[in-house]
Amino acid sequence: MVGERLDSSSLSYGKRAFLLIADKPSYKFEIISSDRDGQIGLPDYVKTPLEGNGDFRSPECLALLEKCDIVVTNPPFSLMKEYLTLLINSDKQFLILGNMNHAMYAEIFPYLFRRQVWLGHNSGHFWFRVPDYYEAKGTDFKVDDDGQKWRRMGNICWFTNMDIEKRHQLLVETLYKKCTAEEYPQYDNFEAIHVIDRIQVTIQELIDGYKEKGPDGIEGVVAYGGRLDVRPAYQREYIYPDKDRDEVIRSVKKKFPINVMYWAKATDGRYELMDGQQRTISICRYAAVRDEADRQSYEQCFSVDNLYFFNLPEDQKQSIRDYVLDIYVCDGTPSEVLDWFKIINIAGKVLSPQELRNTSYIVIVLEKAQSEVV
Repeated sequence: MVGERLDSSSLSYGKRAFLLIADKPSYKFEIISSDRDGQIGLPDYVKTPLEGNGDFRSPECLALLEKCDIVVTNPPFSLMKEYLTLLINSDKQFLILGNMNHAMYAEIFPYLFRRQVWLGHNSGHFWFRVPDYYEAKGTDFKVDDDGQKWRRMGNICWFTNMDIEKRHQLLVETLYKKCTAEEYPQYDNFEAIHVIDRIQVTIQELIDGYKEKGPDGIEGVVAYGGRLDVRPAYQREYIYPDKDRDEVIRSVKKKFPINVMYWAKATDGRYELMDGQQRTISICRYAAVRDEADRQSYEQCFSVDNLYFFNLPEDQKQSIRDYVLDIYVCDGTPSEVLDWFKIINIAGKVLSPQELRNTSYIVIVLEKAQSEVV
């Protein structure tokens, strides 16, 4: 946790709790008194420098964990699987912040299933105080009347093993769903039902973490917080004419629908974009450019009607960020994904014979690679 203040009304005085400041150098803060109404006051604490850098896996921090009664923190999201396992094995009570998608990880879901951990009451968008030196952002950033900087993150939720009402809900109420013929029709040619999820994603969520990597500026395109592979191996190059690209943005500005997109589930909560690549890249190249510095360093950005995104009035920018995209999410084997991709594209800009041959070749490679994974 980084910052100069710690507000907490939920920790009982008499419990031993440590606040590790994830900056260099790192310190251990031992709170030794409490103010009125159970509010913890920082003037009464002992600050001890750590020998190491505060890594939770270090012997020094593991020794501190042994002394704790309750752990309240926001661990590095990239290490959530390792950190949650550590806490569960430590037999400590904990309340930690994570990403909602962490609940779907193969390493984490069994803990929920076995009732070793459950989700807290609140989830979604959370505002966090950040230090004065934190760089201002074009979106999800604000400064309050007292000059305090705040940063908002989406898809955030609590993970805990502390007793709350949600702890006593039956799993059948939250994890299972009764399928109906209306929602999931049966195929005519074989014994199976068509299962496809529909999600809604805002443009703000889509452009989060948007990057284009590789020498051609297109290879390795990612979006949606790095969890969406915009250009998987079977996808074509970006071929949208400028007039089509601009019409996508005009439609978004006018709140016109731009048709559904199709994603395919990959692994670890990630997705591959099956249909909608041209629209997705057009939107991201326009709305992800926050200022003039971005424009100068990002050669693929473009203006529409002689206005870049950052030139628009703030209300128009927010309207674009809030635009909701309809996404159908398919789940299947590599062969099924490639079949869906070919079928979907029949109704769009038709794939050339060579591009269709590419998809057939790629599925052979993907299946071979999967079969050799140990």
